[in-house]
Amino acid sequence: MTRVAVLGSGSWGTTLAVHLAVAGHEVRLWGVPREDLDRLEADRENRKFLPGIALPDGVKVRSELESALDGAETTLFVVPSQAMREVAERVAASGRKCLWVSASKGLDLSTGERMSQILTRILGDPEPVVLTGPSHAEGSEPRGADVGGRGVRERCACARSAGAVLHRSTPRLHQRGRGGMRDRGRAQERDRDRRRRLRRDRIR
Repeated sequence: MTRVAVLGSGSWGTTLAVHLAVAGHEVRLWGVPREDLDRLEADRENRKFLPGIALPDGVKVRSELESALDGAETTLFVVPSQAMREVAERVAASGRKCLWVSASKGLDLSTGERMSQILTRILGDPEPVVLTGPSHAEGSEPRGADVGGRGVRERCACARSAGAVLHRSTPRLHQRGRGGMRDRGRAQERDRDRRRRLRRDRIR
């Protein structure tokens, strides 16, 4: 079991936190604003982004960044791209050291940097692990599809370490009630099929 800090409590951050806890890890989930975290802890469910998905006991919600980072062996950055620089600076100021993983997509609009470049510059890690690839928190993940991410790093040992933490053969999220996210996932799949058929008809 590994202690993991997940920074970012949106749909993707919550999904990864649940996935990691189900895989047997000790997870500390942090985000902003504090009011959202208080609600998340009280409901034990992210009703704003992932309604119907219960937080396992292994996910501890932390309103203080330092508390989330305390003892973490791996830290996942899952914050919005325009917040990455500020969060990375706060992490650097804490003096904590561990395996850094970028799970955020996009570029910094002010500098044009990738998220991994921001972590390199601020945290001093020349090659942070990057979790990349197709992923959709609200659709495939709660229905049991594999996490569509890959650890990419020149220093393969670190990528393997991150992969070992994140890997689980069938990452299925726990659901409350009946239907819920499963029904939404089926509706999204039907909608995608309908759009594909429409595109084929236009081509003909």
